[in-house]
Amino acid sequence: MSNSVTKVTRRSWFDRLGASIKGVLIGAVLFLVSFVVLWWNEGRAVKTAAGLSQLRVEVVSADPARIDPANEGRAVHLTGNATTAETLTDAEFGIAVPAIRLRRQAEMYQWHEESRTEERRKTGGGSEQVTTYDYKRVWSDRAIPSDRFQRAAEHANPGPLRVESRDATAGDVTLGAFRLSPALVGQMTNFEPLTISESEAAIREQFDDRVVLAGNTVYLPFSPDGPLPEPGSPKIGDLKVEFSTVQPAVVSLIARQVQGTFEPWRAVSGTAFERLALGTISADEMIGRMESENTMLTWALRLGGFAMMAFGIGMVLAPVAVVADVLPILGDLTRMGTGLFAMVVAAALSLATIAVAWLAYRPVLAIGLLVAGAALVVGLWTLARRRKTQLAAAAAPPPVPEG
Repeated sequence: MSNSVTKVTRRSWFDRLGASIKGVLIGAVLFLVSFVVLWWNEGRAVKTAAGLSQLRVEVVSADPARIDPANEGRAVHLTGNATTAETLTDAEFGIAVPAIRLRRQAEMYQWHEESRTEERRKTGGGSEQVTTYDYKRVWSDRAIPSDRFQRAAEHANPGPLRVESRDATAGDVTLGAFRLSPALVGQMTNFEPLTISESEAAIREQFDDRVVLAGNTVYLPFSPDGPLPEPGSPKIGDLKVEFSTVQPAVVSLIARQVQGTFEPWRAVSGTAFERLALGTISADEMIGRMESENTMLTWALRLGGFAMMAFGIGMVLAPVAVVADVLPILGDLTRMGTGLFAMVVAAALSLATIAVAWLAYRPVLAIGLLVAGAALVVGLWTLARRRKTQLAAAAAPPPVPEG
């Protein structure tokens, strides 16, 4: 049985032109949405930065051993040992373990389809799309539908997982005299593999000994009466289940103190903060990390907005390249030109949008960005005029010598 298949699709010049014209609407929507993304991102970034600046000034250090009424409603920073007296259970597997969090990760061995497409443009404007579908066996924590595979009959997946992944979290996690909020407990993600040797007897009993244990992994057949899995040579439909826990650990947090527990602290700007980190970390360092995260997210969304705008402009101009594809080399040159135009215009408009969005927040920087955007446009316009003059001079006939 082959694990790859190739499909060839031929489209006429009119088909391609029609598809590109339909794409103009999508491109226009992306173009407009990019302005919204860029504008919203700048407001979000400035509000978050202002909130963190306020938090740096107002946060106070608190003693986790006692609840100080003077800190009620204030932003506090604490460091201490997060712990619980609860025992978490997974009744389906007969596992019981003292822990803050217990995670079951279930995966099934399945077929996965990957595709890659190569387009070959033909003289006259038509094209030939060659799509290759590759099939690989993978462990996945979700059921992969195979009914739409190109070769569904040869690569059929059995269906839903017999057991699903799940998380259990202790309801009473304390840090000294305080009780952690569910949101803070959810930020404790230091999972470590759970040794299941002590639970082996219970696991085998739960599944009538129709399991295979290898290390800390439980292997199950797809159906209760199916052939047992072989860990080194899994079959489609085999399942594997692994367990991990979050144990008590030293943590640091910043949040609003409310009646012996915590909730998000909200700044004047409207931004809320409720943060936990592993280890002994000062308030300044925690806030510094959040400032760095804000900066990285801001630039990521700026680049995303720019890319969305450039892609949208490219889709709007796509019919021009398709028309030029009557001669493939002419289409390639046109596509390069429209792509460069889209990037330049998107860069200029992105800078202008960012600058205008900042006028209400940081006018000095906004003016600088506007100047940079204007300089880019003027520079490109000057370069284009100079190039036009050079081309006109080169095309002019040479002067006729006198005499």
